[in-house]
Amino acid sequence: MRCANKQPPGYKSGQYGLSLVEIMIALTISLFLLGGVIQVYSSTRITYRTNEGLSRLQENARFVFDRMAADLNASGFLGCNDSDAIGDDGNLEVNNLLANVTAAYDFANAVSGTEATGPGQNGANSTDQLFIRRSIGGSVIKLAQPYEQDENAANPNQIILDKTSPNFAKLQQYQIMALSDCEKTSIFMITNVPVQATGAIQFQPNVVSPTNKINAGQSNVLTNYKGVNLTDLQGVFGDSSGSTATAYDITTSRYDIIDTAPGCQSSSGFCLALNGTEFVEDVTDFQVLFGLDTDGIAGSEQFVKANNPALAAAGMNSVASLQVSLTLEAPNAMVNGQAIRKTFTQLFRLRNR
Repeated sequence: MRCANKQPPGYKSGQYGLSLVEIMIALTISLFLLGGVIQVYSSTRITYRTNEGLSRLQENARFVFDRMAADLNASGFLGCNDSDAIGDDGNLEVNNLLANVTAAYDFANAVSGTEATGPGQNGANSTDQLFIRRSIGGSVIKLAQPYEQDENAANPNQIILDKTSPNFAKLQQYQIMALSDCEKTSIFMITNVPVQATGAIQFQPNVVSPTNKINAGQSNVLTNYKGVNLTDLQGVFGDSSGSTATAYDITTSRYDIIDTAPGCQSSSGFCLALNGTEFVEDVTDFQVLFGLDTDGIAGSEQFVKANNPALAAAGMNSVASLQVSLTLEAPNAMVNGQAIRKTFTQLFRLRNR
């Protein structure tokens, strides 16, 4: 009689593990598979960061050009006049009564620039500056009564505006204003705290904006009449025989490159600034060409740099268009150890030029 659990001859009981050779083969295969996965992940990550960087380049360039287009579309707007308005007598109809007519306050010109004055990827003093000047349309305030210079008045340097206008409450001392009708424009600085009860603003001569206030160092020019120093607005505004006179807030937008912390916080070390404050990061170059209308027909026949003698001879109000080029660097994206940079160029046509 046989036992039910009896095993055939040669059978070895118990379990045996993998041999060393089998383990090494399995590890080698696993390493190849893991290396492939890591390589695919790394390649996908680099591709993603590169595409993300390029997308940000395009987004930033579009953002800058959209903002710049808004400024340029309104450049030279001074109420009912433009900065290049010429009267019947052949004289410019814009009277800039500010004492310090530097680039930021040259409101008789819609745009201007300086050549190679800022930092950039190609070294110091390689990028341009662009100044765009205009009134702010939504800031309009009507005159409450006509203005005419009267040296015998109690306050000859005073304008009475519509105190009920919501914009009047926004006015502040040392703010630059444009008083305009369809015949002329005068630009001045408010020297008093605007009086809400009466709507009065003043433009006294010899009053300088302090260093801790807006438009620091600016003042109004002096006109001596019969021994009295006046700031003459050189015209009558708001009389019954003329067009409606209005006051506007006026501003200058300055675009240039900055590169020093804390002004610029970017991986490339360069930013495009608007009025000295970081506007868009990783803009490493900024170049501007001015399009001149040389034949009197709408359009530009010649594009020149800001320091070109032809531009100085023609005058800034002969500029019909601008060609702006921006070079941007993709943040945290490299190809073969080199930063990814791309240059975008756009042409802007100036209105009413």
